[in-house]
Amino acid sequence: MVDAGEHVTGAGSQSVVLALNSGSSSLKFGLYRLTGSRTEELLSGAAEAIGEANGKFHARTRKGAR
Repeated sequence: MVDAGEHVTGAGSQSVVLALNSGSSSLKFGLYRLTGSRTEELLSGAAEAIGEANGKFHARTRKGAR
């Protein structure tokens, strides 16, 4: 397993990148694996209505599992 931000060398170089996008009451995120010129989404999701009674959190894997 590769930790976020770790750079792996060997047969093929790869990096794992965490992207965050924050708003006033939400946070969206994506975790991506970069291998050569290929980008693969590993996980994505959002926390919405942060601090509110109706706040929600959801995440899904690249295969659509929640």
